[in-house]
Amino acid sequence: GRSIYHFQASLGSGPYGTYGKHVAALKAGDWLFPEAFQGSKIMVKTEDGKSLGHLSFSEDWLYFCLIPLLKKRKGQIKMVVRQKKAVRKNGRRQTMAEIDLYFRMEPELSWHADSDTNLEIAKILNF
Repeated sequence: GRSIYHFQASLGSGPYGTYGKHVAALKAGDWLFPEAFQGSKIMVKTEDGKSLGHLSFSEDWLYFCLIPLLKKRKGQIKMVVRQKKAVRKNGRRQTMAEIDLYFRMEPELSWHADSDTNLEIAKILNF
């Protein structure tokens, strides 16, 4: 009965191919998993543990909304590869994966108990 929010995100192989082979090996429908938080970014990995780099959101406000909730274990995410495509960036060919990210808040979430950050997040999500 809890709301599930859908967001679009992406993974790039990076300008120097740091994660290129791993991103290139992804297929539509592959599940991805959070690996670690680095500041206001999420590192993701494949099911077999291969690191894929930072997840990029299409909207900047998502970094300040989702990451604090996930760090405080107030929500859950599921990530699925929608499609993979080759792009040219700065004259170099790179592989990019488009990701469907699904977010669900925990049921015991209390917006007024935590901090002003949660009030801002609630305002963004129209609670």
